[in-house]
This record gives sequence, C-alpha cells and structure tokens, in this order.
Amino acid sequence: MIICFFSSAIICEIYKYYFLKQDNMATDANKKEIILIQPPIPKSIRKDYISVQFPLGLGYIAKSLSLCEVNVTINDFVVEQYNTNRFIEQLKRIKPVLIGFTALTCSIPFVHLISKHIKRHNPQTITVLGGAHASALPLETLRELPCIDFIVVGEGEIIIKELYQESVGSQNYHKVKGIAFREKDTGALFMAPGRELIENLDNINFHTFGLFDVEKYCRAHVSRGFSRKELSIMELLTSRGCPESCIFCAGHISYGRTLRFRSIENIISAIEKNNGVKKIEHISIEDDTFTFNRKLVLELGNYLKSKNITWNCNARIGTIDEDLATTMSQNNCRKISFGIESGSERILRLIKKNITIPQIINTFKFVRRVKIRYVEGNFMLGSHPDEKLEDIKMTEKLIFKLQPDFLTLTVMCPFPGTEVYEIMNNASLLAKRKNWLNFNLVTSKLPYKRLYNLSADELLYWRNWLLKKYYTSPAYIFRQIFRVRNIKELKYLLRLAKSVVKNNGAASLCKKAARK
Repeated sequence: MIICFFSSAIICEIYKYYFLKQDNMATDANKKEIILIQPPIPKSIRKDYISVQFPLGLGYIAKSLSLCEVNVTINDFVVEQYNTNRFIEQLKRIKPVLIGFTALTCSIPFVHLISKHIKRHNPQTITVLGGAHASALPLETLRELPCIDFIVVGEGEIIIKELYQESVGSQNYHKVKGIAFREKDTGALFMAPGRELIENLDNINFHTFGLFDVEKYCRAHVSRGFSRKELSIMELLTSRGCPESCIFCAGHISYGRTLRFRSIENIISAIEKNNGVKKIEHISIEDDTFTFNRKLVLELGNYLKSKNITWNCNARIGTIDEDLATTMSQNNCRKISFGIESGSERILRLIKKNITIPQIINTFKFVRRVKIRYVEGNFMLGSHPDEKLEDIKMTEKLIFKLQPDFLTLTVMCPFPGTEVYEIMNNASLLAKRKNWLNFNLVTSKLPYKRLYNLSADELLYWRNWLLKKYYTSPAYIFRQIFRVRNIKELKYLLRLAKSVVKNNGAASLCKKAARK
C-alpha cells in the first residue's frame, strides 16, 4: 500500500514536471518576441574612463512590457560586441514584432545602421527609438532615420505598452500620446500631443538582476571607487526630474523639471527582491537629485546600514549640510559625488548652476570631517561659450584646493534640447549638418571647432593636462596611499592609476594651441 502511494506520488510529480513544463514552454513559444537594444558607443570614447552600468531604462521598459505577456530580449551592445551576421541570425530565429532602442546622441548613427538591417531582413518589425536625443528632436530624428517607425518622447514605460498593444490590435497609433511617427501610407510625419509625466513612480516596476548577464558588466567601475570586480553592486534610481536649470543638462528632456520620488517601501521591496537573487554588497544610487529628499536619504540610509550594505550617491551643493552628511557616513555611505563644473563665479552664474565657490569649499570641508571615504568632484571646461583661459585657471585652482578623491573633468557638449545647444546654434558655432558621433562628454574630438574665446583644441589640451597634473601630483598619490583601507581598494586604485597614465600620455597633442 505504501509502495503504491509513493509510486503514485512519484508519477504525479513526473507528470507535473514534464507535461506541465512542456505546456509552459509551449505557451512561452507562442508569445510574441520583442528585442530592446542599447546600441554601441563610438570607439573614440576611451573605454577605461566610462562607467559600466546596467541599462536601467531598458530594464524598466522590459518590466513594463512583461505585463503584456511577451518574451523580451535585451541586447546591450555597450558591453557586448555588435556583430551584424549574429544579429541578423537572431532576427531570423525569433522574428520580433517590435524592436526598441534607447540611444545617447553619439549612438544615433549606430541606430541608423542597425535599423537598416532590421528592415532589410524583417520589414514588418516595428522599430521604436526613445531617449533624450530622440525626445529633443523627434521629427528631425525621424527624417534622419528612415528605418525607425516611432519616436517615444519622454518617459516610455506606458507609451511602449500602448504602442505594442496597438501593433497587435487596431493599429490606431494616432490616439497614443507622446509619440512621433511616419504615416505608413503617405510617409508624412505626425507628432502626437505630449504625454503627462508619470506621477507615481511606484507604478513603474524595478529592474531585476535576472534581466542582465552580470559578468558582462565587470569591465570597469560602476561608479568610481566601486567595481563589480570586487563587489556585488546594484544600481538604483529613486527619483525622476530636476527643478534646476543648468544650461548644459539634458535630464529634463525625458523626465521634466517636476521632482518625483519613489516611496521608501517601494525602494526597499526592490532591493529585497534583488538581494534574493544575488547577495548585494553595495548600492550605487544614480539620482542627480537624491539629497533633495532629506527624509528619504535618512530612511534609506538606516535600512542599508541594517543590512550591512554600503552605498554611494550624487549630491547637489546646497542640499546637504554637516548634520545630514554625518548621518549618511554613519549609515554606510562611502562616497558622495558633487557636480561643481567651474571654479569661476562668473561662469557659475552664466550656466545657472545656482551655487557659489564658498558653498563648494565649505561642503567639501564638512564632508571630509565626517569621514566619507570618497569625495568626487565633477568639473566641466567650456561649460559656457564665453569661458576664457582665466576661468580655466580658476577651475584649476579650485580643484587643487578641494583635493577630491576622484576628479571627473569633461569638456562641455551641447546636447540637443539644452539651452547651450540653442546658444551655440544661434551663434553659428555648430555645423548645420551635425556629426552625432562627436556629441559625448569624453570624446577626443568635439562637435564644434571653437567657443567665443577658446578653440576646441585648447579645451581638449587643458582637460588632458589638468587630469594628468592632478592624478600624478605627489600630494594626491600619497594621500590615497595612506587612506587605503583594504586590498580591494588598493587593487582598484592601481587600475585607475594605470588608466589615467594610459589615456593621458598624449596630452601634448595641442601644445601649440595652448601657448596662445
């Protein structure tokens, strides 16, 4: 009797495992396929300098589409080599009904290339492009990219679901807000009314580790000081929107100027789910505006400390005081990154940064006092077209006064949709026909030949010269050596030093221009 009972139970389990699994596989096989793509970035961007992070935007879109019961594949060609033949094989194998891109300005030419392959081999596949560039120039982008069917303007999670539903339904795309598209019959371009911002961010599902091949994201740091080679790291966005008006920033194009935050319960739930998949040791909070919400900083910090998780974040000068910095340090915050841009009060006013040099100096002093492990300073040369050599010298002076643990020094890029883009366009400083490959912050070639007072060669020279001077200065080297806490930090700093020397060895490229 007992033997019969166990035999029946075993047979039952075999049936459930084999036959029900086959049913589920059949169901999955019948689902429509969607591919989401992050295109490659130009080779001119020096790879050792960029952060390697999960494409969070595509993660949110994938989670949103999962509610439509489709199979979603993410191709991140920033971390994996794009191969045309392999991609065409993928198209033929899974026959996607929709392919969505998110693209930086410098990746627009790659969208053009890949979308041509899509239409050549799968002409019925719907192609969609989103991101700040496409949102800033929707009709122009459609004209430039004849193989892109739809542009998503702004936040894409709701729009992409509606586009998919219309593509398998009535195909009445005119009723979808927040898109631009090419009429199928006439080829005429159509711009729909704008889409309202998503008020409750808790309604947007967080990404999970399962969406990405973590091993592919170990090439470089996630945020300076923290690499997946040493730590299990989760990236986190707790908010959208920024109320500030910096003339060079393109963040408002996709997310607006209304600041919206997720609830602490929603954030903790996402962390717990990911922690169940892969033990999290460190969280990189990627919000530009995290310290605007003091209550959230304290609540999330308390939670992370209770879980023995370290973290880093960005903070705006003026939104953090010594009391808050002290509590952040006590709650396992290991790094704060500040956007400073310039050491010139004149330039800070022109770029509408809304901070002062005394504020910057005071903030760095008290953040160091409370023993935050790393303090990062982000600076930008040429952040306003009227920048002069004396302004750059003021920036150099401030950099060496602040002595940041990590110095990020870029040259201004006038991204479409920003105020500085309009200033430079109106002043005929930008070519009528833009080479989008050069529109990025770490390029070796700028998208303009000069500003009012300085040439592009001069700006690039001063960037390279300042970076090399700072990172090879004895004061910086000895300070970092004496502050190393463990072997992981030492390994990371040695790799950083190697990349700085490698990438700035040719800093004398524009010596002649710099002598002017």
